[in-house]
Amino acid sequence: MRREQWSVVAGGLVTSLWVLVLTTGSWAASEALTRVLEGAKKEGVVDAVLPASLTPEGANKVEKGIAARYGVNLKINYAPTSNYPQLTAQAISEFRARVTPSYDIHVSSDSTIYGAVREGILEKVDWASLLPEGTPAEVVQFSGQSVAIYTGHVGLLYNPRVVSPQDVPNSLSDLGKPKWKGKFVIFPYTDLYTAYSLVYDKARILSDLKALMNNGAVVDTYPSAFRRFTVGEYPLILITSAFYEQAVKKGIPVRFKSLDFAYATIHQLGVRKGARHPNAAKLLIAYMSGPEAHRIWENEIGNGNSFYSDSYDHKLAQEAQKAGLKTFSWSHWPGAFEFQGTKAADDLRKEVSRILQGQ
Repeated sequence: MRREQWSVVAGGLVTSLWVLVLTTGSWAASEALTRVLEGAKKEGVVDAVLPASLTPEGANKVEKGIAARYGVNLKINYAPTSNYPQLTAQAISEFRARVTPSYDIHVSSDSTIYGAVREGILEKVDWASLLPEGTPAEVVQFSGQSVAIYTGHVGLLYNPRVVSPQDVPNSLSDLGKPKWKGKFVIFPYTDLYTAYSLVYDKARILSDLKALMNNGAVVDTYPSAFRRFTVGEYPLILITSAFYEQAVKKGIPVRFKSLDFAYATIHQLGVRKGARHPNAAKLLIAYMSGPEAHRIWENEIGNGNSFYSDSYDHKLAQEAQKAGLKTFSWSHWPGAFEFQGTKAADDLRKEVSRILQGQ
């Protein structure tokens, strides 16, 4: 056989093998999704603790979206939560007691999911075969134990009509200056403050928080702080970027600024081991991380997803990068995930809590 003929034959064989690989991969993915769909149809329901921001109306839209896309009439028994640490502690307790989970799905942010991952309470899933087309592969977290449904940035929300962009604080330390005395609100979530001890050091974050409290800082939850911002009570609040988008949609004068570094958070869902409705849980999670649910999260609720290039949260990440800021996330900062489960982290949270209580 001449060399030219052999090259053609060899090339044809390579092409055929490549097509076979692709076809086999697509078939395997299709088979996995089919199994989940059939299982979800039989189960018919999923018991899910989900972010309170979703609301019952949002859950109803998700039900309709799943029915339209997959032909599965899935009933979501929606229980709202905003207390991730408490939920994680409950899930771990049930897992250790070997009782059936109260909920099929676990929800958490990356600052609190470390306990669930460490205890092994979440099922590892091959999400690549289940995610809707157009879903960024990066949404899969912790080797398949969880999937990101939305993201956020922790930073400063301010009214540019009261505080000019040229004068706005650049760091947490700046809020301790006399010019901002009694003009700002900070959050009470101790887990979030511990990040500063990793990016800088423990002494600095404790010193900064003491200075802020001495400068008239008001400690309040995200929803309450945002309400006080919208009525003009305070022009500066430390908060997550989801409230920035809510303010924009309401036509409120607002800007968002990362302080010290870009503080990225990832809110995610995972299937509990031993779940009553595992297939329904997988289907719901897959859908809620996909493009259709992304539009619900962002356009109707205000929660962006930086893994989608069209998201406002992606734009915030780019702005921080252009400003030369470091990016911190619990999932990716070296040593952060391991730190969360240590006595040092627990002691730091307790010390931060005492400072925020004015002790």
